[in-house]
Amino acid sequence: SVSAHLLLNAGADIKKLNEDGSNVLHLANSYRVAKLLIENGADTQNKVMLDNAWKNPALLQALEEVDIYPPIIHEDMHKILLYSAQQGDEWTLKYILKRGANVNCIQQPPSDYVEEDDEEEEQDDNVEEDEEEEGQEDNGEENDEDERYEDDDNPTYNQTPLIKNAKQGYAHCDYGRYSDDGKVQISPQIAKLLIEAGADLNATDAKGRTALHYTAMSQWCRLKTWPIPMGNRRDREHGAHGDPAGPPLQHHDLIAYLLIKSGAHLNMQDKKGNTPLIYAAKNRNYDVMKMLLEAGADHNIKNKRGKVVFDYLDHKKSFKVIKEAGLGKYIPQKRFDIAFQRYFTDYSSKYNVDDLKVLIAYGANVNSSIYSGGTNNGLMY
Repeated sequence: SVSAHLLLNAGADIKKLNEDGSNVLHLANSYRVAKLLIENGADTQNKVMLDNAWKNPALLQALEEVDIYPPIIHEDMHKILLYSAQQGDEWTLKYILKRGANVNCIQQPPSDYVEEDDEEEEQDDNVEEDEEEEGQEDNGEENDEDERYEDDDNPTYNQTPLIKNAKQGYAHCDYGRYSDDGKVQISPQIAKLLIEAGADLNATDAKGRTALHYTAMSQWCRLKTWPIPMGNRRDREHGAHGDPAGPPLQHHDLIAYLLIKSGAHLNMQDKKGNTPLIYAAKNRNYDVMKMLLEAGADHNIKNKRGKVVFDYLDHKKSFKVIKEAGLGKYIPQKRFDIAFQRYFTDYSSKYNVDDLKVLIAYGANVNSSIYSGGTNNGLMY
């Protein structure tokens, strides 16, 4: 905006048009610049600028302040809503909902998209399970890492704005505010805005997953917090900062709490038969596990592999959550043994004597082999 001020004061022609007929507003790269140009007489009725303004949220904000609302077709509205929900852009999300966007619109697949064959996928799962039983039966270790949530580049279609927000995890909230009874107070956030606008809590995407599934699938979410202080103490005191490639990581549980509190279905199964509770156990999302159990999630539901939530426990914290829910008797002995084995092979927990004490107290077999097919127990290791 400083450069724009200097140019305007030096006599730059604000009425000049580009070759395509657009004016200077069409190229405004920030809200401040757009506002400055409008205040100095830029043409707010330029047709090319208005037809393309929907692509520029900063320009839309400046135009709204002078009661100008450029035309936006429904298809473009839905693109903006889906993107703003995914990116945590609160202003744009509010604006586009006010303009009439459908809060339950979905990301449509391209015309050449071929949906995965559920029967083929289930058959592949069975093959993987057979290999696990043959290769790792000695110590009970299961290769369930493939089932844990990985945010790859492959898009999942038929996702609503609420699902996209829950999957990405953006939430504008204050983690330091508590009420007198110690409960977290959720300040306005993207998911809350969508729910208040009528978002379907139980809508499913092409994989049969709801928003609650995605909050349980990832232990962390990305929270927009800019900028990030950098440098030594003196540099930071003088405002030195950097813009990281991705926002810092924060817990995902507030979005899950909001969904549960708003009445989301706790026991819906995706195309693999997994419930949010099963995914929370798989991904060691202990806070969401606890919330789901306290809300009454069914722990007896089996997925297409015939497994229940107890078959995916592998850490002392998950055992604690289950025991506090009064379900400790359902934990298979094999899961305690697997957690014991991982104590020695997982660098993050190795040599933490307190962890070892807890696992022994839970009844882990201290003579189980540490590696598949091996004979070394913990003492030998």
